[in-house]
Amino acid sequence: MMKYFLTGLLSLLCLFSFGQNSFGVKSGVNFSTLSGETTKNKNGRESDVTSKIGFYAGGFYHYEWSEKWAIQPELLFSYQGANIEITRWEGIPVEAKGNVSMPYILLPVMLQYKPSEKIILELGPQLGLNLSKEIKIKGKVELNDQTIDLEERIKDLARFDFAVNAGVGYHLSERLIAKIRFSQGLISLDRREQEPFILYNQVFSLGVEFKL
Repeated sequence: MMKYFLTGLLSLLCLFSFGQNSFGVKSGVNFSTLSGETTKNKNGRESDVTSKIGFYAGGFYHYEWSEKWAIQPELLFSYQGANIEITRWEGIPVEAKGNVSMPYILLPVMLQYKPSEKIILELGPQLGLNLSKEIKIKGKVELNDQTIDLEERIKDLARFDFAVNAGVGYHLSERLIAKIRFSQGLISLDRREQEPFILYNQVFSLGVEFKL
């Protein structure tokens, strides 16, 4: 998948090299969580997942082939994840918390449409490279009047993620643009063969872009 994605991106850059183009930088805040099989699974595990605040920063290449249409490949560093609280493990009540923090290198390619002079609508795929090695969850189990320490490590994480992005932008000036974007991952993070959780990245971001 990565080979075809990168080949297509390079082809687009070569095709658009003679058009109206520009480069820029962007940064902002992430509100991320994990969707999927996070509240209850077949093995009697129940959990509560809440969002985590992170950030993103990087650059982009912007090509306009008309007044309405443009394409924008980006290269970003993104810090995202979620807060997980497990309340039941193998049918036994527990108190376990995990702070899932995952740095990613992201490569979105956004197709953009301008319905007006100020507003931008965008949609496109995104390839992500996960730089984290594991997810760790720690807690305690009360069993037969004894307190037992619980630790869960998910080491078999998906190295790559593929997501679909959708967003809205607003021109604050000719070069400065405010952006809101939602990203839904399509590949589960937990790649263990036995008793895996189904975990998908889900990120809402808010930030600004500046054209150089």
